[in-house]
Amino acid sequence: MRRLFPVLLGVMLGCVLTDPYETWMSRWEFPDGVTYVWKRTAELEVNGVPTERFESTAYMRYLRNEYRRGFWCQVFEGIEETFSQTLRETLWFANTDTALFFVDVVGDYALIPIFRAGETPRYRIGPFGFTSLEELLRFSAALAWGYFPNQGLEEVQKTLRYPLAVGQEWTVFRRPWHRTRRVIGTEDITVPAGSFYTLAMEMGDDIERPGGEISFVGRDWITGSAWVKKVLELEILVVDPSGRIIHGLLRDTWELLETR
Repeated sequence: MRRLFPVLLGVMLGCVLTDPYETWMSRWEFPDGVTYVWKRTAELEVNGVPTERFESTAYMRYLRNEYRRGFWCQVFEGIEETFSQTLRETLWFANTDTALFFVDVVGDYALIPIFRAGETPRYRIGPFGFTSLEELLRFSAALAWGYFPNQGLEEVQKTLRYPLAVGQEWTVFRRPWHRTRRVIGTEDITVPAGSFYTLAMEMGDDIERPGGEISFVGRDWITGSAWVKKVLELEILVVDPSGRIIHGLLRDTWELLETR
């Protein structure tokens, strides 16, 4: 028994000290029939001073399985309830042994009004202009997922590549611009749904379009079955009533409220 004790102690300590991501983060899973609910908060700063704030509730619920673009997919409905409207989209994801693929998207976020000749946009991002904060936020959401206004996905995206490990980096997509994602570490975070031990990831994007560059940084925090938090910080230009152009920063944050 004395000889066995060190062995048993070592096994117990190994179970306690082993990073859980060595095992269950080898594959990310959508639980059957799941509905995710997020709180979205967007804050606009102009010259470092907060000027506008927006809050909404976003849902993503499982609908069915179907074949699309060469993949057998789980289909989800995305819904965002804003103060003036309800936005909807349909999303297709395919989970394989090697990666989680974002296969396609159709819906309101891909149909964003862009300012026309003769109009004066209130906000500008590179070649794009928007007359209201809600239009700007629809663009921010589309940018977070990886497509431009009035376009679906130009290619299937590799959202996660397995097995996930700190320091891992991969190409998410190459069109309509080039995006990489890198696992930067583990982190304990607290959101409205509770406290979670997560993998933290950052996006690397290089976007140059005719008419201007788009500059932003994005980070994600995930567990083995939930996207717990997403933050996008986007540099914008704000046009004040006198026509003066001011540099601004949009901080767009999604935090998990609950999983049903």
